[in-house]
Amino acid sequence: MAVTCLGHIARIHRVIDKEKVLKAFESRKDDEAINGRIEDAIDDINVFVTGKK
Repeated sequence: MAVTCLGHIARIHRVIDKEKVLKAFESRKDDEAINGRIEDAIDDINVFVTGKK
């Protein structure tokens, strides 16, 4: 759920600490239980966040 919420925060607020979030996602990307949600959240972050913190 937390991964999904981070994607929503990026979409709604258009601001997130990309470096910190993407680093956390990287450490879990091989977890088959959440890797699809991670990819969705990364897509949201890349589309909606402009690089600001």
